[in-house]
Amino acid sequence: MSIRKWLKRNKSSIAAGFLFIINCVLFCCEIYEKEIFIGFVASIATIYLGVIKYQIENDRFYLELFKNFNGRYDGDINDVFNGFENNTIQLDLEDKDKVKKLLIIDYFNLCAEEYYWYKQNRIPEEVWAAWKAGIEENLAIPQVGDLFLEEIKTERRKKSYYGLDKEVFVNKESIEKWRKEYLDVHSVNP
Repeated sequence: MSIRKWLKRNKSSIAAGFLFIINCVLFCCEIYEKEIFIGFVASIATIYLGVIKYQIENDRFYLELFKNFNGRYDGDINDVFNGFENNTIQLDLEDKDKVKKLLIIDYFNLCAEEYYWYKQNRIPEEVWAAWKAGIEENLAIPQVGDLFLEEIKTERRKKSYYGLDKEVFVNKESIEKWRKEYLDVHSVNP
């Protein structure tokens, strides 16, 4: 583990230790009396334990989000995307396969929730970067990219995705580029 990571991980403990040492030095130099020393020690301990409790709760909340998001993606939604990758699924946007279309829309909603919690600083940067790469990979599938563009066609519909359309690469030129690359790699006829 690098020193920078160690310092970041232990900054609360380092700060509390530093304050405790300063408090001890000031007490030893007889700057203030025993009662004030004990009050400072109690205050430092209370603040330190409060910060640690907050960090634990924050980690617990993140873990719940992570499990929830991954659990919702696993199963049917994952199967749909695996089907696209294996060329076993074609999606007709004219509602001929409404179940798959609704699953993909559920996926868009899941992505929007992930993005929302990322903006709330509840999802770490490196986790969001990985999820974002996965979202963009899935949007590279022509039918999925087209469906997302259809979903964000109006301002009212865009709002339901919490600004996700501005975070991921979703514009017609990108979709067309992805479509071409996807078709070249997968040899799929549009």
